[in-house]
Amino acid sequence: MQKTTVLIAAALMLLTAGCFHDAKVLEPKDTILSFKECAAAGYPVMESHPRQCAVPGGGTFTEMIEENRASPDEWTDDASGEETVADGEQLVGGDQDSHGCKASAGYRWCEATQRCQRFWEEPCPSELRQDAEAFCEEEHVSAVYICGETVKVVSSLLGGGMTFHSRRGEEIRCPVVGPDSISEECRELISGEGCETVCEKEPEDESHRAEIIAINHVQQLPAYRDFNGRNIFPRNVQVLRCPGCYDVEVVFERDSAKDPDSTTRALMHVKLSNWEVSDVTSTYEDMM
Repeated sequence: MQKTTVLIAAALMLLTAGCFHDAKVLEPKDTILSFKECAAAGYPVMESHPRQCAVPGGGTFTEMIEENRASPDEWTDDASGEETVADGEQLVGGDQDSHGCKASAGYRWCEATQRCQRFWEEPCPSELRQDAEAFCEEEHVSAVYICGETVKVVSSLLGGGMTFHSRRGEEIRCPVVGPDSISEECRELISGEGCETVCEKEPEDESHRAEIIAINHVQQLPAYRDFNGRNIFPRNVQVLRCPGCYDVEVVFERDSAKDPDSTTRALMHVKLSNWEVSDVTSTYEDMM
């Protein structure tokens, strides 16, 4: 009986040793820091997309997948144990940042392209400049500038003024107002220097239309109507930076206010804003 008991115990010891020999020893969960390490340690991998590896009591790790990456069949392991593509291009992974970009391989996250890239190989476009260029395509915008961390958008509408957009998404409107009514914030923004021009739109030239409006306005003025105005013509037209904004020089002859038998030449500057007369200035010169 004693001999039988000894034999059974010996058999159990051999069986137990064999089981431990065949069992895979898992890495301590505290040393698992990535999907790759989790899978290599033998923890279960869920066939989702992207795949996930779960460490009991230690969290779940998701496999990083990027656009334009090589397929798993093209991956190899180099001597250093890093994942590489078959042609030697190092992939993102291992010591990645919050976006999955591998800093030790020179990768950084580009917000504009929404992917990891080496900036010396493929420059990352300025997100601020992309926003600025988008404003250039909008209606009623005459000019756009980048001033430090702010995009300045100049309105083409009468009294529209400027709007400043910060990188953080803040928007500050500075309409055209009197010097005493402008806010300190707008005063500081408008007077800022060192701005980079993104776009400046050329106003549409409708000079002939502006000439007709200016001449019709002058012919209704007492300075023309009451003094026998005659020989009126537009001499010069300047296009201003807003829709329907022009400075039209109108020249005409009229009777002198001092001597009705004498002739005076008048020069009037008629300013238009959005196709409406906003200001008129006059000078007179007696003719011999």
